[in-house]
Amino acid sequence: MTLSIVVAAAGATAAVGLAIWKLFSPGINGLVTQAVRLGDARPLVRAIETRAEAARPVAYNQAIRRLWNSYERGLARDLIKELAAGHADTKIAQFWLKELLTSEPRLAQALSEEFIARYYRPEVAAKCGAVG
Repeated sequence: MTLSIVVAAAGATAAVGLAIWKLFSPGINGLVTQAVRLGDARPLVRAIETRAEAARPVAYNQAIRRLWNSYERGLARDLIKELAAGHADTKIAQFWLKELLTSEPRLAQALSEEFIARYYRPEVAAKCGAVG
């Protein structure tokens, strides 16, 4: 067997494995449903963090919006914290921090003053709308 055949077979196997994984792995909405059922956002965060760096803020936004709109605000807060810690420079992170601080101040108390000082940029958040 030549090296090119081995490489081609390995590539085909990897492609099939990726296709199967994508077919059976839950999307963001399924992971949000699971997080609500479990009362735990950690598996959702882990799944989002496996995505490409540029895709993560969008995935966080989708998950946070779904949780927020279904009044699962504690879980949404957990995701907002992760989003801000990893992507503070994005407008969507600033939008969600502002939304949490203004709409749910009691839940926002779980964020330390140090965390807010480090990641929240009110001047950026003031320019953000619902789409970040």
